[in-house]
Amino acid sequence: MEFDPDDSTSDWGPKILDTLQTASKEMILADVPVGAFLSGGVDSSSVTAALSRSGCAVKTFTVGFEDKDYDERYWARKVSQLYATEHTEKLVVPRDVSAVFEKLLWHYDEPFNDYSYLPTFYVCREARKLITVALSGDGGDEMFAGYKKYQRLGMRQTLQPLLPGRVRSLLAAGAEAVLPEKSPVQKTVSSYRMDAPTMLLDMLTTCFPLRTLRTVARGALAETLKHYSPTDVVRPLLSKAPPKDVGLVNAMRYLDLKLTLAGDILVKVDRASMAVSLEVRPVYLHREVMALAGRIPPGLLVDRKQAKKALKSAFRPWLPMEILYRDKMGFGVPLKKWINGDLSHLFSGSTQGGPLEGLMDSSLIASMTLQHLSGSADLTSAIHSVALLNSWLGKWTGAKTQQGKSTAAIEGHTASKAS
Repeated sequence: MEFDPDDSTSDWGPKILDTLQTASKEMILADVPVGAFLSGGVDSSSVTAALSRSGCAVKTFTVGFEDKDYDERYWARKVSQLYATEHTEKLVVPRDVSAVFEKLLWHYDEPFNDYSYLPTFYVCREARKLITVALSGDGGDEMFAGYKKYQRLGMRQTLQPLLPGRVRSLLAAGAEAVLPEKSPVQKTVSSYRMDAPTMLLDMLTTCFPLRTLRTVARGALAETLKHYSPTDVVRPLLSKAPPKDVGLVNAMRYLDLKLTLAGDILVKVDRASMAVSLEVRPVYLHREVMALAGRIPPGLLVDRKQAKKALKSAFRPWLPMEILYRDKMGFGVPLKKWINGDLSHLFSGSTQGGPLEGLMDSSLIASMTLQHLSGSADLTSAIHSVALLNSWLGKWTGAKTQQGKSTAAIEGHTASKAS
């Protein structure tokens, strides 16, 4: 992705609509049935709108949950009704996770800690019953600055020239002294004392900070972590999009493209879709959409009050305001509650006796589970990550052992015949 901000244009709406429609028409071309994922969010809704406005009869697919905090079926139905799509819904319940957990360990083929793979698999499976190719809105948040972290970066970029480094450090120290530990406001203000690469890395870090990992690591993992730093991944990328040259928002867009998309979201969708023989095409990663996104100045993409400004403004002729400006939900799953209830057998067990026992402090998962159950902390992501890694290692080290036995038996048989 290249950044070449064009300050001569103030209204990018018509160009965004035209480019997205052109990209959708190109990506819909296939000799097999085609449809679209529809969550009712801005990105998937805009893809559905673009297809429908191009004259396509659109089949749309969504998943939902009984938990209202995570259920987007209401919004997806609104868009489906607006554009008269042939709409399919799938309700995902805890037993669905139990049914496919082992299967997905196999399909993902590596430790994978973004647990939205669960609804992704189910929406892919439902879609494959009727279509062979699905268009998605993946990439919209990364290309057009749709996450809350972009608002934080936009605010810092605005304030940075007004607040020298020493003043920012004093403000951060004051915030740490008076605000509750780990509160969102304290975290935001504390980041102001960091240099740009450190702050960007901090925003990308999930589950365990490196300091925490080193504390709980044992054996070979502890030895490896002595020589590891995630900055080794981030700094080479930032050399191609230096914050001092492209700005903080564009630097993060580049990191999201190279890390969040390439290592998480696109992997998640690819493995889940290939598991059911479905092809997924992300419209927002079409070459012309990416080129356009690189030309829009960061100040028009995001500010401290609103993310994805240019995109939402562009789609006002296509989508109702309640779709464009509702609170962002993301493609989540109520795993926080399920860990405490129906899925406790999958995610709240001890690592004792498992493959992780010699690599991590065995009391870690028990401690995390207690904090999670008490409500004193939301450790969903960390609990899921440890449990999945333990299960994954158990599955594949076990497979390797069995394979080794089979190979040894074959070799022994061959040697016997030769003798």
